[in-house]
Amino acid sequence: MGDARILHGPTEELAVLVQEFRNVLSELGKNAMSCSLEQARAEAAEYFEPGHTVVGLYRDDSLTGFSVVSVDDGVYWLSWIYVKPEHRGFANASRLFDASEKIALEAGEDRLYIWVHPNNNLMLRFLRKKGYDTLNLIEVTKRKRQSPEEVRIFDNVLWC
Repeated sequence: MGDARILHGPTEELAVLVQEFRNVLSELGKNAMSCSLEQARAEAAEYFEPGHTVVGLYRDDSLTGFSVVSVDDGVYWLSWIYVKPEHRGFANASRLFDASEKIALEAGEDRLYIWVHPNNNLMLRFLRKKGYDTLNLIEVTKRKRQSPEEVRIFDNVLWC
């Protein structure tokens, strides 16, 4: 079980998690490059600029996950969410996500917007369990390769 709480400044623990998160994204081919600890420290510091709120997930005083909620033109976005793999499957991501949703709700917003890569099936399944089922934004790109890949998002079939 984890305890979710607002963070008030970057820490070395957060930088390590940011580095892990970026490296996982890189391995998944989500157009993110792996990053060094120094790059992760710089990114973690950016999370504390105005318009962002960082939620940390703790277990036994150890940071095991984080989320970043950003406000852009009055719209609340879940910018990032990450739980260390060994802490998944114990409702930790749910606690972190619920704390992130609460930030928007306490500001008077009735929804939290989330951008998800269409191939991130783990996150899409998670969001479906949390009650998210509305496709609100479609990003259109053109690929050079010949054969399109079928991607299912909720009940929609798209070709990438």
